[in-house]
Amino acid sequence: MAALVILIVGKFFLPIFLKNQIYTMPEFLRRRYGRDIQLVMASFWLILYVFVNLTAILWLGATAVHTVTGLTLQMSVILLGLVAGNYALYVGLKATAFTDVVQVSMLILGGLVVVVVALERISGGGGIAGLIGGFDILVTRLPEHFT
Repeated sequence: MAALVILIVGKFFLPIFLKNQIYTMPEFLRRRYGRDIQLVMASFWLILYVFVNLTAILWLGATAVHTVTGLTLQMSVILLGLVAGNYALYVGLKATAFTDVVQVSMLILGGLVVVVVALERISGGGGIAGLIGGFDILVTRLPEHFT
């Protein structure tokens, strides 16, 4: 459903927003309902992001740093916060967005590599024959997963 909604928004709503030079949700709310609603919504989302999203991201990253380096969790959180904050402040949002593109590309590539290696290991062969053989074995042994 998400793909369908994105296509509908991109086809019908996005041109209207761009024509009216509306680029953010708070900007839309300011034009539609006034400055007070804009501030309430922006403040709510900022608080939510800082206390829910950012804390979870820092804790998960600190857990990884703690496991790899042996630093304490508190020191790992502080270190990650300083590095990420300085990167965003001094390198800029454009570079941060580019980093996201690189990370998503690597995640997709890594996922494909895992699939290829797993299917080849399942079949015991390599190359295209190994991929097809591994997939055939999965379909034969676990048909309920392919309905």
